[in-house]
Amino acid sequence: MSQYHKHGAYDPNGPTTKRVVAYFSSGAKRTQRLQRMSARLFEMGLRSPKGGPPNALAYAIGSGNRSVRLQMIEHAKTHDPM
Repeated sequence: MSQYHKHGAYDPNGPTTKRVVAYFSSGAKRTQRLQRMSARLFEMGLRSPKGGPPNALAYAIGSGNRSVRLQMIEHAKTHDPM
């Protein structure tokens, strides 16, 4: 954890703002989130519509792909007894 996260104070001796912005816009966090999501979907038995890796499926959901979301809802209905 850097001093940026602790109290949101600007530290002139810390990494430059540019570098911090570059890190967050690099998508490192987003990639990790997608990998976690895709692992979960893979366990659920879901595959991406085109048969690609589950990461593609997670990416589609993350970007709001409607058909994939509907597919997940259908999957949940049949696999998770209420």
